[in-house]
Amino acid sequence: MDEAASGQQPGEHQRALRGFVDWHLMRRLRGRLKDKPTSTQQIQNVRAHLVATSAFLHWLQEQGTSLSGCTQGKVESYLNSEPQYPVRCTAFIRWAVRQRYAPAGIKAPATRWSGPAGPHDQDTRWAAARRLLHDNSLPTAERVAGLLVLLYAQTASRIHRLTTDHVTKDGDHVLLSLGDRPIRLTAPLDVLMSDLVAARTSHTVLRHESEWLFPGRKAGHPIHESQMLRRLRAIGVNTRQGRNTALFALAQQLPAGQLAKMLGVHISVAVAWQRASGGDWMAYAAAVAARSATCTRPSSGGVDGPCP
Repeated sequence: MDEAASGQQPGEHQRALRGFVDWHLMRRLRGRLKDKPTSTQQIQNVRAHLVATSAFLHWLQEQGTSLSGCTQGKVESYLNSEPQYPVRCTAFIRWAVRQRYAPAGIKAPATRWSGPAGPHDQDTRWAAARRLLHDNSLPTAERVAGLLVLLYAQTASRIHRLTTDHVTKDGDHVLLSLGDRPIRLTAPLDVLMSDLVAARTSHTVLRHESEWLFPGRKAGHPIHESQMLRRLRAIGVNTRQGRNTALFALAQQLPAGQLAKMLGVHISVAVAWQRASGGDWMAYAAAVAARSATCTRPSSGGVDGPCP
């Protein structure tokens, strides 16, 4: 941050850059963390915003224009030059207009992912999930981690800190606690999870047992999130797209409260995805009311559990 700010000419550009980082990016990040550790992806996202903002301000300087003197034509000219991280750049421009660093009336389009672009996203997700479920040549740990992304919409920042305490057994069933309500894993993921728990060891010379499902090279520590991301990419799992597509699909089937309890996501996140997916809460409630109180409910994405 200090290096990026020092690269700007003293004055309004430095103030705008620092204000954007301190009062927008970091404030929003602190609100999401709530005393939780920062994930690698969150750090990378802040850095990408910083790079995009710095590049735009440098471009304005080269054009002999200040942020306060920026025009709609300048904004469109810069975006048409295909800059790095254009979406992050437009986020800064909209913030600058709201905070009156830039003239009122300047527009910068907001690009939001509103769900899978079409059947291809879901087809890709299920093809990847089937491969992980049945390809015994892949390491068990990577298969389980990838399936948690593709079937249960988990992030690498959450997966790498899972412990054996999150996995329990109820008779012949394997349960995984991601939120307030345990999820019953379906075959063959239940077998893979059991094998992972049984074989857990730390990747150290001593190879002593660890409570982490995905132990790291340092004794007593989980695998680092960045290493987890690299391993998932190596087996063809796009964590961001895979999670978003899974969450979109699950939000079509379950009400927000149910989704939050089972997947461990914040209720506001679950509500936002419910709206994006067009999930029908009333249809779900009617289906639940028609079931027997003792039945077992299968749901989309392999999320099983007793009827509520």
